[in-house]
Amino acid sequence: MHCHSVPARNNWREQAHDRGYNVALLTDPPYWIEAIEDPFCAVFSQKESSEIIDSATAELTKLALQLVEEICCSAKSEHYFDYIRIPGFAREPIRRSWKRHDKSLFGRFDFAYNENSLKLLELNFDTPTSLYESAHLQRLWIEASRQLQSIPLECTQSNSIQEKLIATFRSLIPYGQVFHLGTFEHAIEETENLKYLQSCAVQAGLETQFIYLDDLKYNANGRLVDLQGRIITCLFKLFPWELLFLEDAKSFASSGKYLFAPLIMSNETTLIEPAWKSILSNKAILPLLWNMAPNHRYLLEASLDDNSESAKRLANVAHVRKPIFGREGSGVSIRSEHSPEETHQDGRSEEPCIVQAYAPLQTYRDFHLVIGSWVVDGEPAGICIRADQSKITGRNALFVPHYVI
Repeated sequence: MHCHSVPARNNWREQAHDRGYNVALLTDPPYWIEAIEDPFCAVFSQKESSEIIDSATAELTKLALQLVEEICCSAKSEHYFDYIRIPGFAREPIRRSWKRHDKSLFGRFDFAYNENSLKLLELNFDTPTSLYESAHLQRLWIEASRQLQSIPLECTQSNSIQEKLIATFRSLIPYGQVFHLGTFEHAIEETENLKYLQSCAVQAGLETQFIYLDDLKYNANGRLVDLQGRIITCLFKLFPWELLFLEDAKSFASSGKYLFAPLIMSNETTLIEPAWKSILSNKAILPLLWNMAPNHRYLLEASLDDNSESAKRLANVAHVRKPIFGREGSGVSIRSEHSPEETHQDGRSEEPCIVQAYAPLQTYRDFHLVIGSWVVDGEPAGICIRADQSKITGRNALFVPHYVI
């Protein structure tokens, strides 16, 4: 992989706006690469795209699902749930969700890729961000940039995300049912991603209804309903399971009733992503993956930060420390061989953490590049790149489009 400068399209803001995207999220502060003064793009070879990244994605997806099976179904299930800090009331619902094969939609692996070495940093398999940019905006970019001859006319892009989303929606949702999609009203970025998913569902021929999760109600029969009183038979919730479990704990403390755990158990409302995806959004599975496949070519050694021998060993070498429920770099710190500790200060220090061997990111100019590899319906679906001037990829990262040659 390498990068090079590429001129910004004159009308990229209008193009995004005309398709219903909140352009302020791309420009204020800059998030889409064309919002900066000297934009650039990434370039992959066909071998890198298919034989390295796609191959690793398929292999790690299989390994991750094997781990979910072990956590949910083995004799050590309770031990594993203790390890990944899943509350007791949520465990049987998660097991039930996995054992009845609740279908899932998508996820994203994040990789460090440097000098032909690809290493898994983490999994984002419950509420992965940057979907719209990955599936749609960078496709608009490559089509226009080829016409402008700022990139090779014969290049392609590793990006079948939209086609696979549409096909998967057709198989996920029974024909004739209203498909509800929701997030909380304050979650602006999630709302934009949800609008895009809704458009894919519409293209799949589904009848859809956007709803804020704040407005969910129960009818007299205990069924989940929308503001019009319609029973919600299938709900895509773009909000992390671990936070929904916190809401459940608060609800039980105040009223003696759980909200989401009974929904999962009854299966009267199909929830997407399913509850078992809460396992794959938890960074404590990184040590478990390492224990399952030690010295795997795509894995980094990892351990809970628990004063164990493995944790002490990792703490004495170049390593990354991550909260197990952290997002967008929050609370992450790095100790590399060549620099002092660098930390995002907005993390929750009381949260359990893992330590993970440090893998340097490829750099371009002053940016550190993380490769995202999308999975839709269990299959590799496309590549995205985020670039941050910090070694820790966070909220200030830029989205960088790519092409394959």
